[in-house]
Amino acid sequence: MFNLIPGYDSNGALIERLYQWDLNQTITVKHLDFEKAPVFHFCNRKSKESLAVQSQATGNGYTASVPNILLQQALKITAFIYYEGDGFGKTVFRTEIPVEPKPKPTDYLYDDNIADVLKKGSALLNEIDEKIENAVSNADKAATKAGTATKAANDAATAAREAAAAVGDEIDGIMIVDNDDDSKYLGKFRISSGHPALGITKLQ
Repeated sequence: MFNLIPGYDSNGALIERLYQWDLNQTITVKHLDFEKAPVFHFCNRKSKESLAVQSQATGNGYTASVPNILLQQALKITAFIYYEGDGFGKTVFRTEIPVEPKPKPTDYLYDDNIADVLKKGSALLNEIDEKIENAVSNADKAATKAGTATKAANDAATAAREAAAAVGDEIDGIMIVDNDDDSKYLGKFRISSGHPALGITKLQ
């Protein structure tokens, strides 16, 4: 049988019993160490299904809401502590809450606190998914920018190597030269390393 552990109320006191028609109660199990908060599976002896409630880490333990619907019956509530890992799930502990009978109060208004808990849990998961998606998108953008910068650096290095190689060679060219009398002639010039112009020779 699963190990039986004590449960504590919101004031930190040991839960010895709850009363029928109580509302919005919580239970905390202490001195457990999980990588993430476990799920509590609540039921009583007439339950056909257990009600799964995601717990929250609180101090040195984990706290979950007790389903109000189970507090409508004067039956002992059992909460199975269910841990979900990477690709597996296992019930590791259980805790029990005796429910003492009491006449239904005239002002009793049922509050589906489990639907609210599940809604909050779903919203939290959606928020986490959105943060993960944004992180992946930002990482992709950073990688794209890094790739562009790397290409620009490589292109600049290639151009520098080509320029350095060209400096070591002599380059011939032809240009139009103006005379003092406004006449023009074709001239041949040469450029080499360290000498922008080695002179202009008139072409015959």
